[in-house]
Amino acid sequence: MSNYENFDKFCLQTMDAVQILYEQKLFGQLLVIIYSAIDTFGFIDSELSNDSATGKTFQNWVQKYILNSNVLNVTKLDLWAARCGVLHTHTSESDFSKKDTAKEIQYFLGKRTNPMLKLFLEITPKIEEEKHTPLIIEEFVTEFCKGIVLFESDFKIKLSSDDEWSRRLSKILKNQILIK
Repeated sequence: MSNYENFDKFCLQTMDAVQILYEQKLFGQLLVIIYSAIDTFGFIDSELSNDSATGKTFQNWVQKYILNSNVLNVTKLDLWAARCGVLHTHTSESDFSKKDTAKEIQYFLGKRTNPMLKLFLEITPKIEEEKHTPLIIEEFVTEFCKGIVLFESDFKIKLSSDDEWSRRLSKILKNQILIK
């Protein structure tokens, strides 16, 4: 299987995992998978001289592929802080939110037209002197999956431009079990 095919499979399997977790209402695990995948995609897309995923690679990928549509009312640092909270303690609190450099994300389900959700969206930013920001899970999932599709297209251009990108991808995907 070529790197193009492996990359396609990896992207599709990531979106499938997100969809399954969403449908099963396993939202904590859903966030773990999304944030972990962003770490991986950010590393894949980072400078070839870079040899690991970092806060910078995560935030660059988020800015380029998730926050490009202005649907989500969060910053790349808010998402990085949320990632740290979810992956390290499974909470919304992180070192960044404790230092007031990022807002704690409060996740909600539903459509913006729902009166109760409208109220939550209005009230959340006012909690604890504006230390919180709301994020609708459905919108986050949608923007993440749209980001994967855009990234996949962009990265295939990199793959065809330089063999070093292909080597990096091979190294990252070598431990993946990709069903043919």
